[in-house]
Amino acid sequence: MFGSVLKGRCAFLFEFTEAEGKGLAWIAFFAMGLVLVPEALPHLACNRWRSS
Repeated sequence: MFGSVLKGRCAFLFEFTEAEGKGLAWIAFFAMGLVLVPEALPHLACNRWRSS
């Protein structure tokens, strides 16, 4: 939508939205990791922490 309205008049806006999009993607990636790591730990640890 911005491309058809501005037609190259505001390069800063395109750079800003690209940078913000990358930042939000990184935040989403780490947030999903924080949610999924506790669930995956028992499977990755090979039961090393269990007492025999």
